[in-house]
Amino acid sequence: MLTTRRVLFSLIATGSVLYGSAGEVLHAQAATNTPPPWDITRPRGTPRIISFTTDEGTWLSPDVSPDGRTIAFDMVGDIWVVPIAGGEARALTRASGIALNFHAAWSPDGSRIAFVSDRDGQENVWIMNADGSNARRVSTQREKRVSLPAWTPDGSYVIARTGGDSNNDGRGELWMWHVDGGTGVRITGETISASWPEVSPDGRYVYHEEIVAIPGDRNPARGLYQLRRLDRQSGKVAEITSGVGPLQDGGGGRRSSGGAVAPALSPDGRWLAFARRIPDGTQQIMGHEYGPRTALWLRDLQSGAERMLMDPITTDVQERNNNGTVPRYSWMPDGRSIVLTEGGKLRRLDVASGGVTTIPFTARVEKPISERVFAPTRITDGPLDVRMMRYHTASPDGRTLAFVAVGRIWLMDLPGGTPRRLTPTEFAADEYAPAWSPDGSSLAFASWSDATHGHVWRIARTGGAPQRLTQLAGMYTNPTWSPDGQRVVVARGAGEMLRGRMPSDESAFSLEWVPAAGGEATNIIDVSSRGGRIVAPKFGPEGRVFYLESGAGGGAGGGGGGAQSLRSVRVDGFDPRVHILLDAADEAAPSPDGKWLAFARGDNIYLAPLPWPGMQGEPVRLAVSQPVLPVRRLTLEGGNFPGWVSANVLQWGSATRFFRHRVDVRTTDTTRIALQVPRPMARGVVALTGAKLVTMNGDSIIPRGDVVVRDGRIVGVGASGRVPIPAGAHRVDVSGKTIIPGMIDAHKHTAREGRDLLSQQSWEMASNLAFGITTRSSPRERRKSSSRWPRRSRRGSRWVRACSAQARRSRAGRRRASRMSTRSRTRSTRWPGSRAMARARSRSTSSVGGTNDRKQWKRRARPA
Repeated sequence: MLTTRRVLFSLIATGSVLYGSAGEVLHAQAATNTPPPWDITRPRGTPRIISFTTDEGTWLSPDVSPDGRTIAFDMVGDIWVVPIAGGEARALTRASGIALNFHAAWSPDGSRIAFVSDRDGQENVWIMNADGSNARRVSTQREKRVSLPAWTPDGSYVIARTGGDSNNDGRGELWMWHVDGGTGVRITGETISASWPEVSPDGRYVYHEEIVAIPGDRNPARGLYQLRRLDRQSGKVAEITSGVGPLQDGGGGRRSSGGAVAPALSPDGRWLAFARRIPDGTQQIMGHEYGPRTALWLRDLQSGAERMLMDPITTDVQERNNNGTVPRYSWMPDGRSIVLTEGGKLRRLDVASGGVTTIPFTARVEKPISERVFAPTRITDGPLDVRMMRYHTASPDGRTLAFVAVGRIWLMDLPGGTPRRLTPTEFAADEYAPAWSPDGSSLAFASWSDATHGHVWRIARTGGAPQRLTQLAGMYTNPTWSPDGQRVVVARGAGEMLRGRMPSDESAFSLEWVPAAGGEATNIIDVSSRGGRIVAPKFGPEGRVFYLESGAGGGAGGGGGGAQSLRSVRVDGFDPRVHILLDAADEAAPSPDGKWLAFARGDNIYLAPLPWPGMQGEPVRLAVSQPVLPVRRLTLEGGNFPGWVSANVLQWGSATRFFRHRVDVRTTDTTRIALQVPRPMARGVVALTGAKLVTMNGDSIIPRGDVVVRDGRIVGVGASGRVPIPAGAHRVDVSGKTIIPGMIDAHKHTAREGRDLLSQQSWEMASNLAFGITTRSSPRERRKSSSRWPRRSRRGSRWVRACSAQARRSRAGRRRASRMSTRSRTRSTRWPGSRAMARARSRSTSSVGGTNDRKQWKRRARPA
């Protein structure tokens, strides 16, 4: 396993924003513990200057001045200007240091340039004089990024797109700001996903692109984006494009996607240029064929006729649009040509003939960057310190803790015993979700094996051979005992894992009970599940089975939209009831007396009264951000698997910690778990002989060489015959092959199986290794996915987990931020709302083995 104290990346001078980049460790003033003012433009550590001269760039986004003499464009984080005929470009924003500056837009009189900059800590619209002087901020967004500014014809307002946090899917809103100040006005509705504003010459209309697909269907070939026109006087929105591209006769393929992006009006307002994807189109780039490709089109707004202007242009990024679906482009003032970027160059496109000429430029880049913060990463061979335990549950007598780690069930005497494996070593399937019998004499648990699939088992508290309770193999999870100990209720999936998919792909679960002695399963009720949630049944008052079901809406005391409804049913399947609606809950457990409800949300535990139905018999809808009932957040540093020891004692777990909370006196006892297991290591000596070796010594290549590996480590590399090969080594002749150093993927999201059961062999892990990736760094994963174990049977790359996922999705504008966090309206990211919360999240990440210190969590937080 790889370990590292910190994974930090400095800002490299590119034309884009690095997701999740972290910077210098915060300097606290010793006396006041108050950080000094943070200057985002100043490089940190020992800075250096990146210097080079270039005649090309990526995603240049040119804009032509109103007099047609000058082009403004952005490159490597600065705004540049160059004469229309070409020549030496000059940087206008060099004084902003390491800040990012992009999307330049000339004012109607040519005296000023609007642009986007993060020099105040967030991407906002700024305005500067045409010579780069007197830069000042116009928009005041804190939670949302701003992009694509456009002027109104009178030069009094700037319209831009807002939205685009680190997990944005292209959705946004159009806002308008007066150049002299104010907080701005939203001009498109919250439910409209608008971007790329283009104002008509008379100022009445705002053309823009809009996402029209249903949520989850981000297929540009189905007309994902369309062009719309907002009438600023009436507020009405008209369709400019619509539909999907038809198939050509004879099955020749799609002529176009049917969608459209990036509108640009001619100066007289008659012609509308836009980009459109050609799904079947390909293009040659550096000897390689890529597809699809994007073309520039022209619409006559008087007749409605369309024609293609240029094919190809820079390929669009409709699947994930944060800063424009294509690079910005600009009409010349006479309306006869368009200036755009293609192939890294500035091009001038003649509208009538389609002829393209290149506008040559050179630019001397002088970009400061912060010192790279680096900590060595070591590969260790010793025992594995297990950091992620799951399914924590104490025995009814409170003397023994059961939990799952590295795919096995462990028992530990409370409060400070040494964990011991419960199941015998010959039990090969992975083990999940232990549940104590009411008398504490045995446990039920679920298993999964890629070969034999899953079952529910029973095992004595003292160990021994498990007894299989179920007859039909399937995907089982979360067994729970009936109060009389005669039945075990379990959730069974519809078979997605048996078809090679994941439990989070299940759309429904069957709640079933089996006799405690084993036998045929009996269906209780079928439960729908969305969003990857795994159904976890719990017994509650009156011996009823409680569970969460997805897709509820409405409710007393809350808004509409989707929620999880806490429901219950008798074991015979009759008398179903709905008790409460919860927003974004993953698991819920009612107290045995029915007075309290504990639930897990966002990897933390909450406690609330379990109410009677609200007005007109409707269940109460409980939102943490706007609770209609008192909600107590019991954890800041993580918590899952809520359950009740008694009517007054709640239990849950978080990684290496187990908690028991007394509801009456509001005290919590914490038990820490320490577990070491042997690290699976390859043993023996393997010699790979006769291959071409690509070394890490510059461009040195060994035409025919040998590689010797001992106990999982490379001990020899060199020309054949010059590397000692120990006697008894297993020789593999790889003549005619090429061996390269293992690649490190520094940003790899791996948790495709992030909830509950995991396949024993992940095809994703194996395929990464097959393509030469030997180490992966995962900057953002769910906590529950951390239980993966580098078992000998699992083939794949080493996995470095840097931090927990901090983003939580919510419906746009439904809820305000809670006091503990702040977030944007669209697919919001929950930023820590206090320094205490920032520190808690860092500790939570560290507790499960994370290594990333996210500076922005602390800097965005309000003082505690």
